[in-house]
Amino acid sequence: MSKSIINIRDNLRLLILSMDKAEKRNFKIFALRHKNKNIQFVKLFDCIASGREDKIEKIINIKSKDTLHNLQRHLYQEILKSLRLLQTKHLDDLRIREQIDHAKILYHKGLYKDALKLLTKTYEIAERSNIDILKLEILEFEKLIESKHITRSRTTSTRIESSIQRSNEIMNDVTIKNHLVNISLQAHGYYIRKGFCKNESDKKQADAYFKKITEGVQRTSDFYNSVYWNMSQMWFRYCTLSFDDCHHYSSRWIQLFEDNPNMKTIEPDLYLRGLHYAMLTSRILDKKQELTRYYLAFDAFTKVKTSSFGAITKSFELIYGIPAKLDFIQMANYTEYDIDSIIAPLRTSAFLTTLDPQRRVSLFYKVAIFFFMQADFQNTLTWIDYIYNDLQKVLRKEVELYARLLQALTNYMLKQFEIALLLFSNLITLLERQDPSNKMTLDIAKYLGNLSLQKLTLDNSHKTQLTNIIDRRNEDPFNIRVKLYFDFEQWLQSIG
Repeated sequence: MSKSIINIRDNLRLLILSMDKAEKRNFKIFALRHKNKNIQFVKLFDCIASGREDKIEKIINIKSKDTLHNLQRHLYQEILKSLRLLQTKHLDDLRIREQIDHAKILYHKGLYKDALKLLTKTYEIAERSNIDILKLEILEFEKLIESKHITRSRTTSTRIESSIQRSNEIMNDVTIKNHLVNISLQAHGYYIRKGFCKNESDKKQADAYFKKITEGVQRTSDFYNSVYWNMSQMWFRYCTLSFDDCHHYSSRWIQLFEDNPNMKTIEPDLYLRGLHYAMLTSRILDKKQELTRYYLAFDAFTKVKTSSFGAITKSFELIYGIPAKLDFIQMANYTEYDIDSIIAPLRTSAFLTTLDPQRRVSLFYKVAIFFFMQADFQNTLTWIDYIYNDLQKVLRKEVELYARLLQALTNYMLKQFEIALLLFSNLITLLERQDPSNKMTLDIAKYLGNLSLQKLTLDNSHKTQLTNIIDRRNEDPFNIRVKLYFDFEQWLQSIG
């Protein structure tokens, strides 16, 4: 069987599985618009949607593999057409593109004045949505029409001059936006490659890199340009562990959406991502009021808008929402919560299979930490097991170190001292090889490993010793990166 046949079959199955009930119902209405209920590709759709793929050849009269392949391709295209019609109601860019297409049809039919009128109305939608590329496409089409026909625009208004001026301004904004998006991607890529700065040498290297990529960058008041500027600055501060500044830029990122509330609906992914970093830095900096404010904004927005979210936005809602909810519960000392309902999506394969292993591991680790802080050690170990299934696929290896730390701590708290000693010993070896500058975690692992060797549980004198280690290592500002993964102070407070 050829690779193309396998691809279209698998892609078709995934597309159908991704459809909700409303989308499937809409497709059937769209497909049967010609009143022919015996359309072959509709039967194929029903077979795949109902999980009866093994009976396709019995239900549908298929003469050859090529016939089935062509039918699969046709079905795939028809589904996309129906989804496009459905999504046009919700997505401004699809609606705008549809209107541009209609204007082109009118133009090619010789109705260029009607095309201009439609483009004018369409530009207003693009203007409200801040979609510069489509605004530019509309203006370029307008100028094309004006260059070929006598529309009498010059005798009644300054339409052409206005189009020229607006297109020049948009071109400038698009160029700047492209530069800022590139900087943001480079900043994020730097973090993926290098991770957090571990010392002054790393910080100087990061400073030099970000100075180089931001050299000569221009800024405008355009919404997107402002968002990407704050995003790139936030990533720079994130890498260099400057969390006060990181919080400042993520807060400004959110404020742009508060000043332009319509953009929350147009760019929900960007809004949710900004809230995520605002909440994350609030937790790191122990800003309880800030965390509460941003969490409530996140919760309110997702409750109202979740029905209109696409699959990607729904995944972001969970990726950012689950950790936010757990942080909020812990920081606010919430006692009334339903942990099973919060983490229920993490038990469904449909959601998890769409996630990158790095995101899966991060979510599993967050849940494991939550259970650990609640002294629910059996559930902690259960979620650590989930982590190990994906551990070799993660991009950032820090999570491996802290997963091993959490496993060792959990076994220690369960008084399984021999297992804990072995795990602490392995962790120390791993730390010395991969992250020797992480002195806080290294010192605590050695101290608890020694207690495991002696089969001693934590008493007040041991807690005091651990607190002294934490205080001494906190003198190094780069040790704040430990708090991103495990808050030793919070742990000691949780055990009294």
